[in-house]
Amino acid sequence: MTTMIAATNRAESNTIKVAKEVSLLLTNTSKKEIKLLDLAKVDFDKLNTLSYQSNSPYANSVGEEYLIPAQKLIFKIPEYNGSFPGILKYFIDLISTTDFKKTFSNKTAILIGVAQGQAGNLRGLTQLAAILMHMGVNVVPKSLPININNQFDEEGKLIASTKKRIQNIIKITLLVLFVTIFFSESVVAQNETELINFDYRIAQAPMENDKYHILNDVSSANSIINFSLNYGHSLKDTTYAIIYSLNYTNVSQRLDLTQVKQKDELNLLPKNYYQQPQFSQLSFSTGVSKAFDKGWSITGLFSVNIVDDFFKSELPTNINFGGSTYLERKHNSKVTYGAGIIFWQLEERVVVSPIVSFKYQNKKRGIEALLPVKIRMWQKINKVSYLEASASSNFYSIRYNSGNEVTSTDIFSFTPELTYNYLWENFIRLTIGIDMPLNDVTVVAKNETFKYIQNSLGFKFGLSLVID
Repeated sequence: MTTMIAATNRAESNTIKVAKEVSLLLTNTSKKEIKLLDLAKVDFDKLNTLSYQSNSPYANSVGEEYLIPAQKLIFKIPEYNGSFPGILKYFIDLISTTDFKKTFSNKTAILIGVAQGQAGNLRGLTQLAAILMHMGVNVVPKSLPININNQFDEEGKLIASTKKRIQNIIKITLLVLFVTIFFSESVVAQNETELINFDYRIAQAPMENDKYHILNDVSSANSIINFSLNYGHSLKDTTYAIIYSLNYTNVSQRLDLTQVKQKDELNLLPKNYYQQPQFSQLSFSTGVSKAFDKGWSITGLFSVNIVDDFFKSELPTNINFGGSTYLERKHNSKVTYGAGIIFWQLEERVVVSPIVSFKYQNKKRGIEALLPVKIRMWQKINKVSYLEASASSNFYSIRYNSGNEVTSTDIFSFTPELTYNYLWENFIRLTIGIDMPLNDVTVVAKNETFKYIQNSLGFKFGLSLVID
């Protein structure tokens, strides 16, 4: 539910005229009803007399009709003496005494200013945003200042050109709302929306195998380059949102045979038993999220992964799929939890697993888990830096040409890491740290199938474009 607040008690004001027009435009855009709360119709005598009593019937009725069930609040604010009307602050102070957390905390707010000048009460919007953020409200960064000078026709309605401009800005505002709120709940760390990311990691990885003991003397230096792009937008029905992600990973391996004492024995094994050619995985993921009342949402994700040694001929193209769906509930501004199911389709098997999601966050630290896919914890050091401990899992499936002794290799990678993150201008994030990849490798040959383990210790460097 969305509530629009006409923030003045002046009867028949320009604010309520614009509020009605914007409410109609939003209803047509989102196909959802917009509740309109006109402060000119609020009985402030009743609100003032009983508001500080916990059982105030009038304050409770206003809160339960307009504020408590709303997920989004749209404030329509005129300019009074270079700021927003005092009656709005008076209303916020009085109504918040009934149930502060349910009334304002964890809501999302869009601010629309109305004034005779070009700035459209921009100063008042900034002042109100500071108050709302103090109360735990998520204020959309892009406000909407409107200059109403000569914008009404003879019937007191907004002229067509102004309606069109407002409608276009509303669409942009709704997009910013999605990118700021939805992405921050699904793709990020430490309150940052990650739009572009690049990281490089290298690790020394010895092998452990029970069947061919000679492999225990083989070691390799594995390097991984990763690049990703993330984007999302809301649909016309703004309870729906779509997310897209494009990810490129390049994996290369350099063998270290200096510890191998019996090289003749090693030469008896097919080389692909212990060495993978350089390969890349290109992944495209898309998902849909649907928001419901009382903080519930459902998300479905699907990904297509293409594994190849692009521009070489050692590996044929291999395509596999993955997906997940999970139901989540935002319990309050700090805690979200949920459950669902995830699957990966590999060359030789399909892996299906239940998943559990949990998020907790305050101003200094937080934890985010989507088990068994990832878990992340962070601790803020100061305004521009934080420490992060995380662990994530990934699958790679390599298929070989028909003449090869090895048919395919499946690699399950589990990577714990510890990183230091520095934010420059709340826009660029620099990451350095160590990781400890654990690879469970399944080799499928023509006559046998066997596994080996690679434990390693490595170094990571990353650079990201983020929105704070």
